[in-house]
Amino acid sequence: MTVPLQNLLAIAPGYAQTLATALSGIRPEELARASQFLPAVSATIQRGVAVIPINGPIGRGQFMNLVEGCDIDRLTDAIRDAADNDAVRAILFDVYSPGGAVEGLATACDEVRRAASRKRVEAHVSDLCASAAFMVVSQCHRISASRMSLCGSIGTRWVLLDCSEMLAKAGVKVIDLNTSPLKSAGDPMVPFTEAHGKYFGGLVETFFSDFVKTVAAGRKMSEQAVLGLADGQLHVASEAVTLRLIDAVDTFPSVLSRLQAGETSFKIRSENQMIDNSTARPATLAELRESVPNMDATFYLAQLESNATILQAQADAIAMLQQRAAAAGGAPKRHGVKTLEEHVGAGVRDASVGAVAEFGDQVAERMRAGLGRRDAVRAVAGAHPELHAAYVASTNPNTRRVQDLVAERFA
Repeated sequence: MTVPLQNLLAIAPGYAQTLATALSGIRPEELARASQFLPAVSATIQRGVAVIPINGPIGRGQFMNLVEGCDIDRLTDAIRDAADNDAVRAILFDVYSPGGAVEGLATACDEVRRAASRKRVEAHVSDLCASAAFMVVSQCHRISASRMSLCGSIGTRWVLLDCSEMLAKAGVKVIDLNTSPLKSAGDPMVPFTEAHGKYFGGLVETFFSDFVKTVAAGRKMSEQAVLGLADGQLHVASEAVTLRLIDAVDTFPSVLSRLQAGETSFKIRSENQMIDNSTARPATLAELRESVPNMDATFYLAQLESNATILQAQADAIAMLQQRAAAAGGAPKRHGVKTLEEHVGAGVRDASVGAVAEFGDQVAERMRAGLGRRDAVRAVAGAHPELHAAYVASTNPNTRRVQDLVAERFA
């Protein structure tokens, strides 16, 4: 039989069972020997660059020796030592990891953020950077990956067993003495109740919320954009670049050589900062045009006059687009108002309608998953920027002319 993983995990799909299988059949004496030695995570300093490996499943304690994993406490120590070492100009993480347990992750992320406030910090992915591993390196200034690497898998999970019925059928009576019904929650010999589900579900959501906030801060994305990508999926490097999960497709030797050659620039970060400052202050025109493209001059002017932040402007834009889509969906044609077909021609109309329909389907799917319409639209826009652009162009056929007017007026 396999050993169940009873910890809260941030790990790529399929790897949890692989890890459990690797731990099955371990004899007590093997575990005792492993517990005498904690796995080391040490940096090698190569011409001023501290290379820190993140290899294998991430966890804490003696089990990491048995599965050739990465002990989170040793990793945190290595990050702290490299940040405090005056001989180190830059830090480079060499990553091949499916993720792992969440214990100690927040502290490791805080140390990466602290290091990034003092020197250049980058990560390179060799084949796999998933879940907990991605959460850690998301705090770097830059993430690159080899061409066919897989990145992402944002999410948390907790797998629990309920063996109470099996024991009862075998004639085994479990006597559970506790001071509170939740004290025995998660014990496989005790029946799993609705209260247990709410309790563990709340913990999963709490860690997931911190995961999303951490990635959003490190990758300079809105939390809604990260939520749109938090479906557990892994993405090939080129797709991960498009989704802004990573910055470039590159090789490890190339990245190391560039850092050794002297690229040490970095932006000072507050060690306690958990959001991008640009989302908390009034946006400039350039930021509005980049974060909320394809809107008309009146919209941009109204946002500037109201001192709107980027997130406020995005919310207003989404509400406006929803109104336009609703009006275009079934409203009768008014006198003097051209249809989409009259604007762009029948040939383009089919593709445009397809974009609107697909965008609507994506929004509806997220609403069925529990998001409100406003949040669902923002999630789809963040996860599928090209589809979003096609949708906006379809519902605002004068996009090019409007942008020209805005450029002429505000540039």
